[in-house]
Amino acid sequence: MKINTLKLQAKGWSEEEIEHAKQVLQEAENKKHPRIILLEKALYWILLLISFLGAVMGTWLIEPFLIFMSTGGAVIIIFIIGIIFGSIASILMKDVENLELHHHLILSMIIPVSAIVTSILITNQANKVSQLINIGTQHQPAVLGIVYSIGSLIPFAILLWYERREEDGTF
Repeated sequence: MKINTLKLQAKGWSEEEIEHAKQVLQEAENKKHPRIILLEKALYWILLLISFLGAVMGTWLIEPFLIFMSTGGAVIIIFIIGIIFGSIASILMKDVENLELHHHLILSMIIPVSAIVTSILITNQANKVSQLINIGTQHQPAVLGIVYSIGSLIPFAILLWYERREEDGTF
């Protein structure tokens, strides 16, 4: 658990009380059973996998829209689906207290890369189906992948901004 020193000081805690609270939490952290520590590490990787699979599932949901929608409509739908899956991933990650900066960096790289790659694959497939059934809609895979990635990263960026403001005590 993280202790926000500025928040506690604003509530009237003395330096000694804050240090005592930090020591108690550190002792509790040191006394954790090795299986609990392993479970905490596994939880991060499981959530990362769920986020990755969510990004992939989001691109599969996009395919029917790509076949029948114009580029403008498809971009809007893809952006909205990206925000939805980014929000789900952010909510999952917010509940894990032991995430550090490198965990956030890994997550912020894996989700957009997986979204771009899967969006390119799905868009190419949708373009082929569109040609096959003679609808005529064609989309740019890289553009749609980037739009989906941006949509999925917005909630994550908001979460990071909120956490930083909370740590600084400006929130």
